[in-house]
Amino acid sequence: MSTTTNYNAAPSGAADFHDVATAHTPFRAGPLALRIVIALVVVDFGWIIAANENFGWPVVAQYFFDPTVLSGLYVSLGLTVIAMILGVALGLVIAIARMSSDKLASSFASLFIWFFRGTPLLVQLIFWYNMSTLFPAISISIPFGPTLISWDTNSVITPDDGGDCRSGAKRSGLYGGSHPRWSSVG
Repeated sequence: MSTTTNYNAAPSGAADFHDVATAHTPFRAGPLALRIVIALVVVDFGWIIAANENFGWPVVAQYFFDPTVLSGLYVSLGLTVIAMILGVALGLVIAIARMSSDKLASSFASLFIWFFRGTPLLVQLIFWYNMSTLFPAISISIPFGPTLISWDTNSVITPDDGGDCRSGAKRSGLYGGSHPRWSSVG
């Protein structure tokens, strides 16, 4: 014996306890008040920054579109794109090696991931910054054999000036040659 169930909605005007079509959400003042307070805090913070003379907004406006700043921006964006492409490519290779059934590839990928995830970022930055001190030359060679090609690490890390701080200062017009700190360098 089968029973049939009627799933039709109650007729208009006759509200049922299970009919939520005619229900309404009560107005809650708490979330609206919280949004208003947050908006006022954000606007006040923006006004504090805009009206603060210590930020030196005229100086910011003067140098905002300076060619030196824009060239630095272009270099930063270019390095960002290159780093993202290299990071995705290296990450893909390491991920494939990590998921590989080959024990050597999987172990090497696991060691690589463990080392770079386990080493604090500041320690890595200090290492890469001081790479020329730790390794004066980067070379490709046959193990226990001759060196095929070699580069000075400074010329690889800072290719346009070889690590000399004066050339960047000369290009920007800050170096006059008489400052005692810059005159003693090199």
